[in-house]
Amino acid sequence: MLATVTIAANTGSDSYNSNTTTISSGGTNSSSASYQNNMLIGTISGNSSSASYQNSLGFFFAESDNSPSITDNKTIPETITRNIEFYLTATVSDADSNLLEVNMSIVLPNGTAIVDNINATFDGITWNSTTIKADLSGVYTWNITARDSTNLVDLESGSFNTGNNAPNVVDLYLPENGNVTIVDKTITFEWSNTTDPDGDPITYFIQVDEVSSDFQSPVINVTGIAEIATPTKYTSLIEFDVDVNYTWRVSAFDGIEYGGWSENRTFLIPSQVILSLPTSSTDFETLNVGDVSNTTEDSPVPLVIRNDGNTLVDVNISLGEGSTGLWTSKQSPTSYFQYKIDTKAGEELSFNGGSSQLDWQNVPISNETAISQLNYSDTNDEAEIDFLVQVPLDEPAGDKIAYIVFTGWVSA
Repeated sequence: MLATVTIAANTGSDSYNSNTTTISSGGTNSSSASYQNNMLIGTISGNSSSASYQNSLGFFFAESDNSPSITDNKTIPETITRNIEFYLTATVSDADSNLLEVNMSIVLPNGTAIVDNINATFDGITWNSTTIKADLSGVYTWNITARDSTNLVDLESGSFNTGNNAPNVVDLYLPENGNVTIVDKTITFEWSNTTDPDGDPITYFIQVDEVSSDFQSPVINVTGIAEIATPTKYTSLIEFDVDVNYTWRVSAFDGIEYGGWSENRTFLIPSQVILSLPTSSTDFETLNVGDVSNTTEDSPVPLVIRNDGNTLVDVNISLGEGSTGLWTSKQSPTSYFQYKIDTKAGEELSFNGGSSQLDWQNVPISNETAISQLNYSDTNDEAEIDFLVQVPLDEPAGDKIAYIVFTGWVSA
């Protein structure tokens, strides 16, 4: 602010004093009581031999307001990683002692802002923000603003990136590497629960593929498998092919990034033909010459055969080695001793009826295909073998026994 004093008077006078004063202001209120006379310039007009004169011309400057000052601004601690608690701190001062407000704001990686507005009327005090936990991955930004009563401000800002620590590598349990003894074509995979350095919740990602494909087109490619009490398990929703080499691996996911892959393990499910006879014998009890009886009404009961393997099986039937049949008077094969294949109640899709023996056939001495493509699935893996006997008219009395052999092999 500049104030100017101008003197005008009769220059012919022996002495003069200023009787006219003009003050012009170029800033804030020129009537302020605080001015400094920083320059004095004397101007003489008139008779230079005048005995005396007074200089009445001067320049005056007013003192200006000062902005607040922010110092020692930083985060505590200064190095911040995931899940560390921190706060902002700063010392705020104002030379004019008219500090009004300090604003501390922290913007999280998801855009959420945490703001502290402090009524900071005390000068030269260190102020701290609210303590928060850096539980998100990404860039945090912060600002500290100080404002005084004349709306002058100071601003300091900064940022830091918490980053993210990926989960640790998974240890695989089952199936063991190189396993070739698995029977079931749906497999349960097991692995250890791993840990995350940041304490993040973990899900798992499993891949299974043929060895020759090297995970280029995995047959299992499942993410988001929830962690359970160790070991975590995943049961395949598909059936694997038999006699094919597969490889599998697992990775953990913390919601931000995947950890490294586990080791690759291989397994192979060999085709296995396993037949059992849940009902392995039947008894026609006492029959008279010329009597006919069969098992179609379940009295007596038919034999039941089951596929306990892991592949479709064709089943052959024949008499036991060295046997000539059920009757003494009629050697097999004979119409006096016959068989046919029937479905078991509740398991109607267990075999290929179009290629199986559904009509009465003489029990053969040597192998004859009786059942085509007997299934291995638990709900459709059984079939019934009905028998028909007719006592020859010339058959001598006595106990009659026949041994039947069933042979299975992989269906073509």
